[in-house]
Amino acid sequence: MIKRRILLSAFAILAIIIILMRLIQFPNKTLFIDGENRTLKFKHQFSTSEILDEYQDNFTNSYYFIHKTGALEGFIIISFPKATKALKKLDEAQIKAKADGFVEKYINIAKYSKVDTDYIEGLQYYQFTYTKMIQNYKTTDGVGVTVTSNGIIEKYGAQNVGIFNKIKMPKINNEMITSAINNYINKRYGNIKYSIDSKILDIDENGKIVIKCQVVFNADSNGTGQGDSFNVDVVNGNVY
Repeated sequence: MIKRRILLSAFAILAIIIILMRLIQFPNKTLFIDGENRTLKFKHQFSTSEILDEYQDNFTNSYYFIHKTGALEGFIIISFPKATKALKKLDEAQIKAKADGFVEKYINIAKYSKVDTDYIEGLQYYQFTYTKMIQNYKTTDGVGVTVTSNGIIEKYGAQNVGIFNKIKMPKINNEMITSAINNYINKRYGNIKYSIDSKILDIDENGKIVIKCQVVFNADSNGTGQGDSFNVDVVNGNVY
């Protein structure tokens, strides 16, 4: 009986030590949203393209932080405090101001362009996308935020924020890029008509500055609406 009590006590002490170590490694966070500070408690850690720490608030909403930097990666609010449901609806200008005010806590909003604004009428919320522009090119550095019609921040997501901050950007030769795209298409597909759906500045897995291209083949050129995607190296025009 005594041995059993000692064993149970040992397990209890070990459990306390684990909890204390977890609190030290993953202390609570505080996030200011919609006029209030929310206390976030660590839930668990997982890996995608990088290690993320998941935290939850008192309403079991999840918030994701990049483990290496502590930066907020995103969140989705599913459970709202009852008081928020009684808030009056805002006009579009007020909602845009709400979105800008929240986003500027995480990016230098002056260096980003609001490239997309969508109103989802059935769900009564607005979606805003902010993208960093470099030499008139959209980049993969951007954030998105969703705001309900009564001004509640419902969703936030960040992607590659700051990846160009320490990069020495060369002057992009647009003629070289256009020529590289044409040569690639003609060599691979022959004389086919196409249109460029998107050209987005990115950094590939090897650290090269590239333009991610998405092209669509015209249906009247036997392309049947299909397309191709590829990278163009901004330094030498190589396509891969």
